[in-house]
Amino acid sequence: MMDWKVVDQEGQKHTQKGWFFPNLSIQEYLLPFINVGHDYIDENNTTLFQKEDCRRLKHNITYLLGSKYFDQKTQIQYDSISQGLITLESKDIIESLLHLHTAAEQAMQIKGYLQCDGD
Repeated sequence: MMDWKVVDQEGQKHTQKGWFFPNLSIQEYLLPFINVGHDYIDENNTTLFQKEDCRRLKHNITYLLGSKYFDQKTQIQYDSISQGLITLESKDIIESLLHLHTAAEQAMQIKGYLQCDGD
């Protein structure tokens, strides 16, 4: 599963509680929403979100949360790639998006980048 790290200009990785997707189903569901133009988001440390990527990511998340789509339902169902119909809790999706927004903001503030860090 993806864990997000903020990497500073010296290459030091910083993380906080909650900067990860709580499960693979939420990760699979959210990846298309948070992709800011990468061909593929690799969870094994090769996908980096630079300043402009972080800016687009924050805008995507702001749009998703501002639409109130996830507030209108307590659960979201989607057809997963390998497990069929999956039910997700909207509150878990919102929380994941808020944490990722915070991570992107911190990366921009320190002039670093956001990195996918797979477990």
